Amino acid sequence: MATGKNNHSKYVIALWDIKGFNEGGKAELLAKSIVGFDIQCAKFSPYEDKRILTCGRDNIRYYRVRNGQLRGQSIKLGEHKVFSPGMK
Repeated sequence: MATGKNNHSKYVIALWDIKGFNEGGKAELLAKSIVGFDIQCAKFSPYEDKRILTCGRDNIRYYRVRNGQLRGQSIKLGEHKVFSPGMK
């Protein structure tokens, strides 16, 4: 998995299959998504294949790979959306 910004300042998530890479094979792009959400951290789910969780400024999103596409969904945080030490 790779994340970063493109030349339009949008975040990009790319998921690669690198199974045969060490044996001289090529990495295969499984799915890619361009998102308008800040990404500071991205992790694979330890429980489900092809699921990714991202965290950024004021957002947590989960993604799944299905039919070659990376689809994202926001997690609603309600009253916990913004946290700052000292806030009441």
